Amino acid sequence: MRKFISSRGAVVLILTRANILPEIILIFVLLISGCVYPIYKTLQPGSLVTVKDTAGSPVQDATVTMMSISKPSGIRTLRDTQVTNAQGQAIFDRRSEWRAEAMMMHGSEEFSWDVCVEKQGYLTASSANGLTVTLEHGVSSPCPQSY
Repeated sequence: MRKFISSRGAVVLILTRANILPEIILIFVLLISGCVYPIYKTLQPGSLVTVKDTAGSPVQDATVTMMSISKPSGIRTLRDTQVTNAQGQAIFDRRSEWRAEAMMMHGSEEFSWDVCVEKQGYLTASSANGLTVTLEHGVSSPCPQSY
């Protein structure tokens, strides 16, 4: 590569055939690697999930499972289980961590959270929208492991 200054003061680079391959490789690697940056991500929000029956009464000792789902991959990255108290509430602590993330075509990694609730004598219920879950009487089944 040779460098010279034009009559207008601009720096001009001329790539010679002998050394153009390393520059092409460098440009290619920079283009496909994306931009890596540190970020503090919430893997699980601090949440209060309330479980009630169809009459509106709190359901005690229900098992509430919160699952964190990474997008765009759809991989379940975290699974936490709590049991409801006498008020029908399950409390989840916030979990966050520093991560190195790369900016790619699809954007950055984002998380969403699903809740699954099970208790003997009630149908298993799930919710991706609200933090109040209503259980109906019926035959229960465990929350799916791959959920």
